[in-house]
Amino acid sequence: MFVIIGIVVVFACVLGGYAAMGGKLFVLWQPFEVVIIVGAAIGAFIIGNTKTVIGRTVKCFGDAMKGPKYSKEDYVELLSMMYQVFKLAKGKGMLALEAHVENPEDSDIRNFLNSALTIITLLFFATTSG
Repeated sequence: MFVIIGIVVVFACVLGGYAAMGGKLFVLWQPFEVVIIVGAAIGAFIIGNTKTVIGRTVKCFGDAMKGPKYSKEDYVELLSMMYQVFKLAKGKGMLALEAHVENPEDSDIRNFLNSALTIITLLFFATTSG
């Protein structure tokens, strides 16, 4: 969704600025020039990349159109978990984190966490801290 909004904002600003400076918008309407430029760009992309890269690019473009994978609640939950970790480290020292890093499944920090984002982050803390 934000990709489409971003594209609209870019076009509105460019065309609006051009028109505000006295430019005639009809001069910019060159559909065959767009076909030439976009076609050349797509062709160069196909020539310069492997089939795997092209396939992943198409998939990622589709993912960008779908919207974000994680919700606001996931990020609030993640920040809550990080706050608990940093508060523990500041209050009791870095050695207090050792039990949580060694056994993240038994950690009381993880009790209220359930989203994939926070589990991935907890695993990141466990693998980079030890």
